[in-house]
Amino acid sequence: MRPHPTLPSSPSSIRLTTLALPLSTSLPPPRRRVVILPGLGNCDADYSRLAALLRSRGAAVKVARVARIDWARNAAGLLLPEYWKGTLMPRPTVDWYLERIDEALEALNEEVSESSGSSSPPPPLPPLTLLAHSAGGWLGRVWMLSEDGGPAAGKQKAALVSAFVSVGSPHRPPPPGSSIPDQTRGILTWCEREAPGSFHAEEHGVRYTTVASRFVKGAPLFGSGRGEEEEEEEEEERARAGGGGSGSGASFDSDDSDIALLAPGPLPLNRRSGNKISIAQRLAGVGYEAVCGDAEAWGDGITPVTSSHLPGAVTLTLDGVFHSPLGAADEGSGEMKVGGRLWYGSEGVLDQWVGAVFGEAPLASATVDGSL
Repeated sequence: MRPHPTLPSSPSSIRLTTLALPLSTSLPPPRRRVVILPGLGNCDADYSRLAALLRSRGAAVKVARVARIDWARNAAGLLLPEYWKGTLMPRPTVDWYLERIDEALEALNEEVSESSGSSSPPPPLPPLTLLAHSAGGWLGRVWMLSEDGGPAAGKQKAALVSAFVSVGSPHRPPPPGSSIPDQTRGILTWCEREAPGSFHAEEHGVRYTTVASRFVKGAPLFGSGRGEEEEEEEEEERARAGGGGSGSGASFDSDDSDIALLAPGPLPLNRRSGNKISIAQRLAGVGYEAVCGDAEAWGDGITPVTSSHLPGAVTLTLDGVFHSPLGAADEGSGEMKVGGRLWYGSEGVLDQWVGAVFGEAPLASATVDGSL
């Protein structure tokens, strides 16, 4: 693998895409409605840059209103005996989050309708995409199962959705027979049972896309873990499956100086590069093991690849992209920070999968995986 390009040291040398819209009395109608579902521990403000990038591409966007303190509401599940048995169902514990999705969609619909003017009859609303990050993925799946109380009363809310796109979402519970408990205390197991894989694809035509990343390979908290020979066999098996060393996705290796700043800061971390096992790998391994039972899995630093993809979905696995928008190289205003990491919503990374948000094929290579 060629070394990844590094970020230029001078901010003045960095070229960014302007998000300013031309002055006009009338804007073209949005191509898509997008509701962004925040991940665990995140708040809606963390996605302001991502929302701006999507708007610049022709989407009407609303981020579900979530504050960091809101996640403490999930502690209500501790009072239920099902929590301790590992058989917790999502409702009523996460009802607060599902209501925030309802509110965001209602506000978005009003915004789009108002922007269309006073034409009669009003034009139909553009298709809806749920764009979910991290825990927003399984929360979005729970929301799609709930019944609509509006125009589609009596039907599942999935009937309102055209596309479901998740980035870095832990969709799968630990494998059956695993000694690792479901970290959602049963909710992921419930999702797997009630809405397995691309559950709404056939009945409601929902197009599923799941995006993961190989940012860091985990390692056990103690010891050396699997040897190099065994790891090389895993890589060969991955290549035989058609994904090469990067799963089914895209690497950011390039000699093109125009996209040099789009390359992730650190290389994907593994031991075969000659590095000793790092603290970052061991910490990631603790998290990976808690999610999928394998401390030595590849993942985005939080979510292992094996847990991120749903059977039947269009799947995309990127290289060197971190899980969270917090501390991202283009966090906030979009000015690139030297030494910062890129996450799924960073501009150069977004280009690889944004087509799925608009109901199109991702720019990067992707596969439909029915064998997960």
